[in-house]
Amino acid sequence: RRDSKKYAFFISYYRSEAGPQARLLHAKLRDSLLEPCYLDASDATDVRKIIDEGVARSSVVLLMQTAKVLTRPWVLLELHEAVERGIPIVPINIQ
Repeated sequence: RRDSKKYAFFISYYRSEAGPQARLLHAKLRDSLLEPCYLDASDATDVRKIIDEGVARSSVVLLMQTAKVLTRPWVLLELHEAVERGIPIVPINIQ
């Protein structure tokens, strides 16, 4: 596992625009990589846990780019934390 991180990827997304796509991507990555990937669906009410457990312990943040994703405060916080921690951010364009 890269950099001895717990998760290969953290998936950052705007639930109402890309929820189903995020869940599908999570399942496909997990199954093909045979490594855990972090999707915040189960911990969506605890932002500190999402940052400390998810972003901080992931090798890469995948940003699912939709029309309004950058208007979401939690997404911006996830991206800020990734930049502060030197975690690469890879955009995925969702139309």
